[in-house]
Amino acid sequence: MNHFNLSWKVYLQKFPKITANQQIIGRVISEHKTDWDIITEQSLSSQKAWLPTTSRLQNDPDQLPKVGDFVLLDHSPENSQLTITRVLPRFSVLSRLKQDSEQILATNINTIFIIVAYDQPLNLQQLKRYIAMALEGNSQPIIVLNKKDIAQSTDTHKSEIQTALPQTPVIEISAKTQLGLESLQTYLEPGTTVVLVGLSGSGKSTLVNALLDQKTQSTQSVNKEGLGKHTTTRREMFFLSNGSCLIDSPGIRTLEQQISNQTTAKMFEQIAQLTENCKFRNCDHSKSEGCAVLQALQNQEISEQEYQDYLLFLNPPNNLSQKKLVQSARRTKRKIKPKQN
Repeated sequence: MNHFNLSWKVYLQKFPKITANQQIIGRVISEHKTDWDIITEQSLSSQKAWLPTTSRLQNDPDQLPKVGDFVLLDHSPENSQLTITRVLPRFSVLSRLKQDSEQILATNINTIFIIVAYDQPLNLQQLKRYIAMALEGNSQPIIVLNKKDIAQSTDTHKSEIQTALPQTPVIEISAKTQLGLESLQTYLEPGTTVVLVGLSGSGKSTLVNALLDQKTQSTQSVNKEGLGKHTTTRREMFFLSNGSCLIDSPGIRTLEQQISNQTTAKMFEQIAQLTENCKFRNCDHSKSEGCAVLQALQNQEISEQEYQDYLLFLNPPNNLSQKKLVQSARRTKRKIKPKQN
């Protein structure tokens, strides 16, 4: 099956006017310090491609080829070398802030599987960050609750996630026993690209193996605390038998991002609708007179946690003014009396 042609067809739906001008078109399946692994229509076997040193030095890191990128290539008959001449436009990105600059992790993604394991503590704040990464980068987030085979009857991961994030699909699976994997097929259509994110030990590599139905990724046994050991060391693309593409990634610990107001509104639709009723257009939703959000908080129409999360997404806490805003909101909270039954 020609995975390149299938994913290229999906790509052209986003950019129908893209032309190669007789150059070779390739797709990046893994990246290294000075070279990239590429597949092309002419060769589905991985090939090395290079970028001239001047190009690497003159371009910002986010402009260099990333896993998932489509690129234009020149071929040198003398040494069979492929040279990257251009990175084609991206219709979506998975990125984060690192040292105050954008670090692009993968590109041209349709769906992001956020892997959460039953044997790891549930961190809803972190889940919201993952979802924001997906929405901000123009991808669909899906929460995959893994290790269903070891879940206890008292585990509340799924219900807590559905309560806190009702708009995001949650799928329970066991990558180890392959329980529930058929539910993922809806998002693994031919030509589409899915990236797996989540903490180390959540079972990403085991899921890749299960979907590939072969031991492509090496997996390790759990440690004494029962948590899976980190296995994946770099982002890499794999190809499933139905023609879809899968990108595995190392565990992401830091999730700092620059979140737009549009993404924040998607994440907190109820609060976003409330803001339309605020007395002032530039309401800070903390101490401004006539704030509809604070009124809803007082009436217990929204929870304190949802309110605090909204403030943190609206303006990241590394901003000093935002820290003051959150502190002010907490002081406001102490002044609000509980709703009387």
